Amino acid sequence: MTNCPLIAALFMAYVPANGAALGFSTDGRVVGSPDWMKSEKYDIDARVDEADLLAWQKPVLQRQMLHTMMQSLLAERCKLVAHREMRDKPVYALMTAKNGSKLQLAKAVSSAAILEEHPGAGAVPGGGGMVVFGAGGSMQLYGVPIETLAIVLSNMVGRPVVNKTGLTGRYDIKLEEPKALAADGTEESRASVFITVQEQLGLRLESMKEPVEVLVIDHVERPSEN
Repeated sequence: MTNCPLIAALFMAYVPANGAALGFSTDGRVVGSPDWMKSEKYDIDARVDEADLLAWQKPVLQRQMLHTMMQSLLAERCKLVAHREMRDKPVYALMTAKNGSKLQLAKAVSSAAILEEHPGAGAVPGGGGMVVFGAGGSMQLYGVPIETLAIVLSNMVGRPVVNKTGLTGRYDIKLEEPKALAADGTEESRASVFITVQEQLGLRLESMKEPVEVLVIDHVERPSEN
């Protein structure tokens, strides 16, 4: 990792118990992190121990190994101590709109099939799909469950988005200019995301409070010298 704030390393090390990648990176999901974790930049140059290389080469093991190794790195070099707990937080519930969902079932769900049909697509946080950003900030998701859409929307609206649609399939999803709509972080721009989601996807976002898993930083220090 190059020129990286340590908060990003923290997000990589810890994910919510439900496994949602980047789930702690949305507003209010990390409690007690000092400002320097966001402002100071570091280079992290690390390698997998030779004894672990064989296991590391297995995709099914690599993700959990990465979390464990990053947690060890932060504990060793930054004396990080953290714990998880549930707290009532403002969230948006993602629900089906009055006239029903407009989502289209995915044409392909495996990574290989998606890449063959859409060259240049990249992995989506949360797994299960690929994403392409088009002109003007349009976004296309391929072969994703609703939980992945919820993660994407969480980072746009600044709150956790909880899937309450009841939809269990995998979908190809296109949002026109969602990044442009939410770019400046104003209430007006965020409101436009709500309109876009309803008009284009047949879904709606409703504000409520709900217990949400948060990561609480009990202790952390600037990293020790090399």
